[in-house]
Amino acid sequence: MGSKDIINTFGFNLNQDVESIYEYSPVYKVGHYIIKRTQSPLQKALNLMNYTTYLKEHHVPIVTPVNLHVENPQSIEGKSYVVYPFIAGSDYEPSLLSLKQSGELLGRIHSLSPKENEFNLPMYDVFDFNTEEVEEHIEKISSHSKKVDSTIDVAFLEGELKKYIHTQTLLQKSELPSLK
Repeated sequence: MGSKDIINTFGFNLNQDVESIYEYSPVYKVGHYIIKRTQSPLQKALNLMNYTTYLKEHHVPIVTPVNLHVENPQSIEGKSYVVYPFIAGSDYEPSLLSLKQSGELLGRIHSLSPKENEFNLPMYDVFDFNTEEVEEHIEKISSHSKKVDSTIDVAFLEGELKKYIHTQTLLQKSELPSLK
């Protein structure tokens, strides 16, 4: 199924396929909308949408799916897709202000997170990051970067990620409070 068919499933009327604006996953810009693949199966996507809607209702500035005359999100050939509004912005700048704003946003999100997992979201284990996972991802990154002639230094990236695994092990053994 081409991009045109996926997009038209949401009520748009395209006559030809469009290219993804993101090289690693299908993300299509159509007018003032973004159609992208999200968590599968559909129930996982719905759980995530319920959570982001909850956050928005509590005044967290977060993007949620748009209301359409058809279901949003939808399962198409076993993969979940969702339509969001397109929001113009700028690329991330690694500045102290950006870090502060990111921390404030994450703090608001965490402060609103229910104690129980009532949205049935996947549990995140901060210490579940291992060498095998790094090697698997490095292989994928290397493959993708060759396809697009990227200048990313994959060997350097692998070394940096493996340093984080060592640091993670030290943190896990520390006396810092955690949810584990």
